[in-house]
Amino acid sequence: MSYIPKYILKRMFPKNKCLKVVKKDGKNYIWVQMVNVLSPITVPDKIDIGDFDINTAPDYIDLKINGTDMPVTVEDVKKYVTIWTQGEGYSYDDILEKNKAAGVTIPVGGKLTLLIDMDYPGAKDAVTGPGEYEVAVDVSIDSPMSVKVKANLKDYEVDFDPSDT
Repeated sequence: MSYIPKYILKRMFPKNKCLKVVKKDGKNYIWVQMVNVLSPITVPDKIDIGDFDINTAPDYIDLKINGTDMPVTVEDVKKYVTIWTQGEGYSYDDILEKNKAAGVTIPVGGKLTLLIDMDYPGAKDAVTGPGEYEVAVDVSIDSPMSVKVKANLKDYEVDFDPSDT
């Protein structure tokens, strides 16, 4: 199992800053932000996932917030999730099919922000207001990985600011 030291995780996901609920275009979104603390991350011109069948992702990825399952399906990710960095938002299709993020580099200290629409299955049960949360992601493919991050949700229903991505 891959292991990320706790001190690195704490820098990647600052407890008091990595989780919010933001308002954008009249809707609420779960805002999860990671700070890149390791090395620059560049999106390649063409993303090659090899022979991995992306539609089987639910078999390999388990996401929970405070123990509430957030099922991971391609359909839900396409419909409810955008990835933001440096003030620009990208959908699943933008990244994997349209190559709109090609060449984007997230520098050390840069941020990667997930916006998850509160209509995502399980979201309204998982995030119910300010308080302490634990976000857990288990990936069980060739190099299994388990990440648990504690977050203090203080900012609830604040306006979305793309410049903070």
